[in-house]
Amino acid sequence: MAKPTLEEWQHRVAAFVAAHDLETEIAPRLVDLMAEAGELGKAYLQASDYGRAAPQWTDHWEEELGDVLFVLICLANQTQIPLDRALTRVMEKYARRVARQGHPGSA
Repeated sequence: MAKPTLEEWQHRVAAFVAAHDLETEIAPRLVDLMAEAGELGKAYLQASDYGRAAPQWTDHWEEELGDVLFVLICLANQTQIPLDRALTRVMEKYARRVARQGHPGSA
């Protein structure tokens, strides 16, 4: 069985949100994304003994990554942005930067 594409994941998340009455405005969804990113940061601190050791990647880390991804997909859906297109565009942008300046960061 083939793994779902980003487009398929966007459809699956949209169906789940609709089925469970999880629709909300963009602003609260952005705050949710920030909260989930904070939880991901906390999971990293726990996985690395607050930076004192190499991280031990656990199911908790995986779940927190999934939470961030879920909310990001919700935002993409709400703003009608195909994530495969967004990812393609950013990869092209980073490739141009690396070619031009040797790293993907903004100038």
